[in-house]
Amino acid sequence: MDRRTVWLSSLVVLVVVLVAFFGTGYHRSILIFAGTALAAVTGLALLVGYAGQLSLAQGAFFGLGAYGYGVLAVRFGWHPLLAAGAALLLAAVVGYVLGIPMLRLRGHFLALGTLAFALIVIVLANEWSRLTGGPSGLLGIPGLRTQQLGGLTLRGDVQYSVLAGLLAVGSFWLFERVTNSDFGLALKAMSSSEVATQAMGVDVVRLKLLVFTLAAVLAALGGVVFASYLNFISPSAFDVLLAIEFVVMVMLGGAASALGPLVGTVSVAVLVEVLRAVVPLIWTNVRGPIEMIALGLVLGLLMVVRPEGLVTLWRRGGRHG
Repeated sequence: MDRRTVWLSSLVVLVVVLVAFFGTGYHRSILIFAGTALAAVTGLALLVGYAGQLSLAQGAFFGLGAYGYGVLAVRFGWHPLLAAGAALLLAAVVGYVLGIPMLRLRGHFLALGTLAFALIVIVLANEWSRLTGGPSGLLGIPGLRTQQLGGLTLRGDVQYSVLAGLLAVGSFWLFERVTNSDFGLALKAMSSSEVATQAMGVDVVRLKLLVFTLAAVLAALGGVVFASYLNFISPSAFDVLLAIEFVVMVMLGGAASALGPLVGTVSVAVLVEVLRAVVPLIWTNVRGPIEMIALGLVLGLLMVVRPEGLVTLWRRGGRHG
């Protein structure tokens, strides 16, 4: 871990502390949603930047974690921690089983295959109303509760801001550990040449399945925290646009860097809020569409200027590579 990475990660911790304890509820909500998204984006960065696999299923796994937690806690009365663990296990099983056929595909075929899975999850969330609440959503989802701490229940923006900060730092740490391990080196080799990697004795199929499953669990973890914070979820929160947003965060930050997911997630979150504040000052009647157009233009410009991601700004001399 280089010096710039250490300084930036320390800065992130400082920002989390300041926002959590001295920020407004508005700023805390941005931090919480960014923290939950970062878990999913980190998993996707491993898939795209190191395994060379583009998946549009991260939004679906995010929703699977949220609904798994919500349904088990609300419909079946499970303890929140038990429901959270079961939701992560469900995501791991579904990710592994789904990866067996999906990872035989490559390139845009893999993207289309995972997109089909995402659409299936959305349909189930809408139609299986007895469990999910259908289009109206699922109400009364409890906050995370820890029996070991005297039954303490996480509630309020401050506590969830700290949790989101821990999630962000934990995701960053996990990315560093994975990419600097033998597993990470094997992923890098596979993204360069699957044939050469397999010739060296590496089980490429198993490698793909493991990283795909890990990405699914990370996305589900973000979904669990998201659902427990809002106490409500609906299918509209996990549509295909969410998966595309995760991809944009990865590509904007830089998929092949530990800082990439963090930089991309924070950049998109901040940019969205800035446009929400600025656009109404210029256009008052067509605020929503103009915000989307402005966001698309700015993101497109940033990707043209920095095709390898904004993380290259931290590299020596601002050079790519």
